[in-house]
Amino acid sequence: MGQQPAGLPAALPTSSNNHSPCSSTPKRIHTPMQTISTQLLVLGGGPGGYAAAFLAADRGFQVTLVDASGKFGGTCLQVGCIPSKALLHVAKLIGEAKDAPHFGVTFGPPKIDLKGVRGHWQKVTETLTKSLAKLAESRKIRFIHGKGKFLDAHTVVVDDGTQITFEHAIIATGSRPLIPPLSGLDSFPYLTTDSVWELSSDPGRVLVLGGGPVGCELSQSLARLGCHVTLAHSADRLLSRDDVEASGVLVRALAASGVVVKLATAVTSVAREATGTFLASTTTGSIAFDTLLLATGRQANFEGIGLKQAGISTMANGPSVKGFDGIRVDAYLRTSNDRVFAVGDCVAAAPRFTHAADAMARLAVRNALIATQWPFGLLLGAIWAPHLIPWCTWTDPEVAGVGEINPPGATLHKIDLENNDRHALEESGPGWLKIWTDKKGMISGASICGRGAGELIGIVALAMREGWPLKKLSGWIVPYPSRNQALSRAGDSAARQALTPAVSAWLRWWLGKC
Repeated sequence: MGQQPAGLPAALPTSSNNHSPCSSTPKRIHTPMQTISTQLLVLGGGPGGYAAAFLAADRGFQVTLVDASGKFGGTCLQVGCIPSKALLHVAKLIGEAKDAPHFGVTFGPPKIDLKGVRGHWQKVTETLTKSLAKLAESRKIRFIHGKGKFLDAHTVVVDDGTQITFEHAIIATGSRPLIPPLSGLDSFPYLTTDSVWELSSDPGRVLVLGGGPVGCELSQSLARLGCHVTLAHSADRLLSRDDVEASGVLVRALAASGVVVKLATAVTSVAREATGTFLASTTTGSIAFDTLLLATGRQANFEGIGLKQAGISTMANGPSVKGFDGIRVDAYLRTSNDRVFAVGDCVAAAPRFTHAADAMARLAVRNALIATQWPFGLLLGAIWAPHLIPWCTWTDPEVAGVGEINPPGATLHKIDLENNDRHALEESGPGWLKIWTDKKGMISGASICGRGAGELIGIVALAMREGWPLKKLSGWIVPYPSRNQALSRAGDSAARQALTPAVSAWLRWWLGKC
């Protein structure tokens, strides 16, 4: 494992075990070394874990939640989504100030206090963590601080000696940064997407490895904060899951923010030169840097929790199966142990998003409730549909998608956001909305690039989930001026194409008679 760069704190402060009702950790309401039983056991207090616990408690389940960190929120809240989006907001303010002369307003150069920026997201994280703890206590959820491990198919032991027997369990143990097998990395200082939030001083020249969503977001944010950033990505384009056109737009946007983007550039080794300079060897040359930031994906957390003893099967972990490692589940999110479900990043091939974990948790709780009370098991259970999970890279511009991108044989409906009044008056730059439909006019997928894409894509995902044809958005009444009008225009496009030549001829004839 690599080392932290000199001058950085080893870890963020942790809370004491003596928790007040207003602390960020729920009050401990059990005595160690005892044996307890529960209707639903949840392993992990991240987005999937606390969503499952809260929903199950609301439905009348007796719930016990075990979490090793002692805090709710998991990676997302503590070192992931919330800190990164708080940083993106600060970077966006800097970008907007830089663009203000277009609107007749000029600001001076920004004065950036990294400690103050860090304090902002720490304050947000602390507030949200305390809120979750209060919500758990109000639902009378039994919270146990510790690591849980299965003893058998229906028993978990916590490292404080507590044994828990359960009727059903939900595993939500999350994921951790995937460390690539680079030569020299074992004895080299680096940051990951989990530890970058500990920065409190100028990192100098930053080399970011990885051109996925988090790598792009962090690269742009750090560059706008005044850092010299180089992003190296082994593939020939950024955001390989998204539309090709969006990848090109983002490369130009990152360059405009000051990021040096090196595509088709795989880093093979890192080393410290005799002069003290850090140097990365790549397939296209060498890159000098001061801070190395790994944004090379995540891998599931499922080792060391006794899955074999519980009869739960997995897929192997490691770079060769990146994104597909984890716990095997069926269409109902049930593991090979009928008592146990799994949700979130720890599930093999699951979309590794906070909102995906939340959606999976809701489905798993519903299915656990049905399995408990319905004599025919999961005959009426809800089926997991990962293709309905939208995603967004929160750069400037944002890049969002849902479903299948550019499916073969589909009809494309493209709306340029430059023609949207809200987009134009804010001079929001390039942007567009693409929606693909099948022969019946049903939505197969969508890609949106531009400011507000992350908000717009949710409407498309809702339409797909509800089985609406795209033309149903035609005439959708929204406040003016808003970006939502672009979706209405896409609906108009689908409605026009739905008119067959015969129907169009009849309408012209009928209108002519009138």
